[in-house]
Amino acid sequence: MNIFTKAELTRVLSIKVKEDEIKNFCLTDTYLHIQKSKRTSFTFKLSDISDKILIKVIRKKTPNPSVQNIKDFYKSEIRNSKILEIL
Repeated sequence: MNIFTKAELTRVLSIKVKEDEIKNFCLTDTYLHIQKSKRTSFTFKLSDISDKILIKVIRKKTPNPSVQNIKDFYKSEIRNSKILEIL
C-alpha cells in the first residue's frame, strides 16, 4: 500500500468518525481495524484486498448494527467488489 492510498483511507475514515458513522479505526501496515460500537468491529487484512477495492468498500455507508451485522456487510461488499473487478 502506498502513501497516497493510506492518506485517502485516513481522510475517509476521519470523516466517518467526525460524522459518528464509526467509533474509531486503527490503520497499520498489515491491517485496518474499524470499530462501529463497543461490541461491533471488523478487521481488514490488507494483504488480502487490493487498494482499489478497499477504498471502494470504505467509502460506502456503514449500516447500523441493529439493521445489519458489520462483519456481514463488509464481507459481502468485498466479495461483490471482487466479482465486479473480475468481470
